[in-house]
Amino acid sequence: MNSIQKAALYMRLSKEDLDKGNAESESIQNQRMILDEYASSHGWEIYGHYIDEDFSGSDRSRPDFNRMIEDAKNGKFNIVLVKTQSRFARDIKVVEDYIHNLFKEKKIRFVSALEGIDTMRSDSELSSHIHAVFDETQLTLLSQNIRRSFDEKAKRGQFFGSMPPFGYKKDPNNKNHLIIDEDAAPVVRTIFEMAAAGSTYMQIAQHLNSCGYLIPSEYKKQQGYKVNGMYDRHTKIGKWTRDMVRTFIANEVYIGTVVNHKSTVLNFRTKKKGNVPKSEHIKIPNMHEPIIDINLWNTVQKMRQTRRKASSGKDGKKHPLSGKVYCEKCGSKMYKCKSGGISYFRCYRASSTGECDNHKRIRLDMLEKTIIDKINETISQYVNQDELSENIVIINRLDKKLESLKNQRFNIEKSLETTRKNLLNLLKSYNDGVVIREIYEQAQNDYMEQQNATKTKLKNIDVEINDVQTKIENQEDKEEILKKYTHIDKLTIPIVQEFIDSIFISEVANDGQRNITINMAI
Repeated sequence: MNSIQKAALYMRLSKEDLDKGNAESESIQNQRMILDEYASSHGWEIYGHYIDEDFSGSDRSRPDFNRMIEDAKNGKFNIVLVKTQSRFARDIKVVEDYIHNLFKEKKIRFVSALEGIDTMRSDSELSSHIHAVFDETQLTLLSQNIRRSFDEKAKRGQFFGSMPPFGYKKDPNNKNHLIIDEDAAPVVRTIFEMAAAGSTYMQIAQHLNSCGYLIPSEYKKQQGYKVNGMYDRHTKIGKWTRDMVRTFIANEVYIGTVVNHKSTVLNFRTKKKGNVPKSEHIKIPNMHEPIIDINLWNTVQKMRQTRRKASSGKDGKKHPLSGKVYCEKCGSKMYKCKSGGISYFRCYRASSTGECDNHKRIRLDMLEKTIIDKINETISQYVNQDELSENIVIINRLDKKLESLKNQRFNIEKSLETTRKNLLNLLKSYNDGVVIREIYEQAQNDYMEQQNATKTKLKNIDVEINDVQTKIENQEDKEEILKKYTHIDKLTIPIVQEFIDSIFISEVANDGQRNITINMAI
């Protein structure tokens, strides 16, 4: 790089600044004015302005931040100028990775205009570390405050999603309250009314498409919303689908209920979310005007439990075992066929290519009887008091383990908070001249190692908690399913879906026998 001093000016504004009332002082205009004047007064040529709005200082996916990093790697400037280091990043690891590693390697000077940080000076690295610790601590505290605020809103039944559900819009006088969107609500009513009349999800979707109704994502786009996630996937399809319809008829928002705490942010830096078990969802009824009356809702929910799916078969139905039966020999699916008035299942690969030796068909009536016997055996085991007691013991044991893990997590968080406070106290002692630099640096390294180790423990405990919560939910689902039945005489799609995961049929052995392996879903 030549001797000309070229500076990249980086600016960032995020919601965290608005939450703290810093919109004016941290505005992009304010930052740009300060940085332009600073660069001019030092005789630096401004290579470019890099601006990220509505991005957290811990977010590594910032578009202009990453553009700046790529330009730095390509040697397009030799100075990075920011108003404060927190504008560049509020994450210690980001500061370390870029300011103290990449920039040093590329001989790029990092300057914070208002804090006196300038990596050209020998004492700058310590000052940068001090500010990084403080900024990350502030971000953690802010994240905790925001989470508490959301929890309070959730318990009060307030809606705080970025986009209202299809059929509703946000109340202009209260953004946390939903009001009916009279243009979209008739579509929702049509879905429920057709479902109650016995139409399949596919038939409902086809009707909506034939009527020319916009799919939810396109409708939301027309209203000025930025669609993503589920809506984005549907946008690519461009038409109403049975999956969309299925989602609508299971959404309690249409009877006036707000369901909150369905997911939670696992890491405020990455914004990674995790699903919360249904038992922990916060449901508050009668929070807004319903689109669907409760009688229509109840009718549709009952029909959901026994709905038979449409198929391309001759009678418009699919067999309950369709998609569940596999060849043990080659792993391919076995399909239903008919010969001489008798129904069979046979290996697709054996019949279509001859590549599998499991060419013997299995009679459907025999297979059904074996499966029905297995399901009834499972039901009878549960009805047995010993089995019931064992299931209760398992759930109680898991509940105790979950409580223990949550207590451990609480203690780990307390330990992490103590380490943060110790770092801040150390910083104060250093600034007050109580602690000399050598002792400060050693203590800081010790605290940082302790903090990283504690964060690893926190991450591991979260994995354990999610695992136990899933097991509890599975046991509760098992109990709920088995309570619905005392004995079955016929296979239906709902019964197979609830009880059967997969079935594997072996080839016929020399003694004329074949194994049927039934993997239960509960």
